[in-house]
Amino acid sequence: MADTADLTEILTQVLRQAPQWIRQDLASKEAPRRERAEEALAAMIANAVAETRTVTVKVHRHH
Repeated sequence: MADTADLTEILTQVLRQAPQWIRQDLASKEAPRRERAEEALAAMIANAVAETRTVTVKVHRHH
């Protein structure tokens, strides 16, 4: 499992790469728009964490 510094870096990278519509919709007063943006951002974060775990496992297996 990634440590806190690794997770912070992953989250920072995902947020930097988040599309403008997600940024705007997260601040929306309309619940459906906000929820759609939250779900999309959560999926992006989950994918980034999963990719990091996959790379970490592959690196550890090669040693």
